[in-house]
Amino acid sequence: MQVKKDDILSRFLQVTENDPTYLRDIILNFVIAGKDTTATALSWFIYMLCKHPAVQNKIAQEVREATKVKENTDFAEFAASIDEEALEKMNYLHAAISETLRLYPSVPVVRRNYMHLQFLAARHKTKSYSRKTD
Repeated sequence: MQVKKDDILSRFLQVTENDPTYLRDIILNFVIAGKDTTATALSWFIYMLCKHPAVQNKIAQEVREATKVKENTDFAEFAASIDEEALEKMNYLHAAISETLRLYPSVPVVRRNYMHLQFLAARHKTKSYSRKTD
């Protein structure tokens, strides 16, 4: 059974014209650009877990149940137990990470509101936007 992957790398590999150098540059760009946003998201997530120990305990319990590891397991065995099936069972963890990202987005949101309609020579309406940052 062929499983369709929706991650960015799989999508680039599905493109028929895939130059290995171009693909390497794209992936390197994502890795370099993503390190700060990932670090920010993880920092806020750990902060939120420290502020809410009940949530921390519930996530720990869910991870133990999903991975089926014992209380005192070495890191290599624990890492080996995390697979796609285990990750799909971690719904509370997913919700906690999503809520953290909602409260503290890693990338600032830029909202644009239109000020007035403009008419082009071909009688097409366009909206003139103002830039607002929250």
